[in-house]
Amino acid sequence: MRKITAPATAILIVCTALFQLIALHLFAIGGIRPDILFSLVIFFALFGGPGMGVRSGAIIGLVRDIAGADIFGVNIFILATAGFILEKIRTNFYRESSITHVLMVGSAYLVSTSVHYLLVYGIPGMTSIYVGCAPDFYTFFTRSALPSSVYTAVLSAFLFRYLMRLFDLRETSLI
Repeated sequence: MRKITAPATAILIVCTALFQLIALHLFAIGGIRPDILFSLVIFFALFGGPGMGVRSGAIIGLVRDIAGADIFGVNIFILATAGFILEKIRTNFYRESSITHVLMVGSAYLVSTSVHYLLVYGIPGMTSIYVGCAPDFYTFFTRSALPSSVYTAVLSAFLFRYLMRLFDLRETSLI
């Protein structure tokens, strides 16, 4: 097992962010892209040491908030919360299973994108700063959140296998 250091984590996050920004459009299927930065947060939450899921979620959320047009802080909140929750429940699952990876990433992504929609566009029937430019929740869920969730989850199984091999991780290993 190799211990991953803070500089290695930062380099991995920066390289992943650059790849997602520059080249991920090449992997789009029908306009749907996977979210490998989200998968990275879940990887750190499942295999990282104490607090690593929260820290990586907050850092990646900050990068998204700086680069995006959303309400500042929404991505930090959502990704840090996802990292925290998965960090707390990780002992209840067999972490080496690709099925576990797919289910954890897929369900967490689906919940986080739905919460993101509700925080940015408002709960249906309530006022939002983006009134008039948001699709209704059903359209968003079926045409964006669900397909992205499946794509991200499937891709994460391969990403997790690579990262587990890179860091020589086993079930009892912590980064």
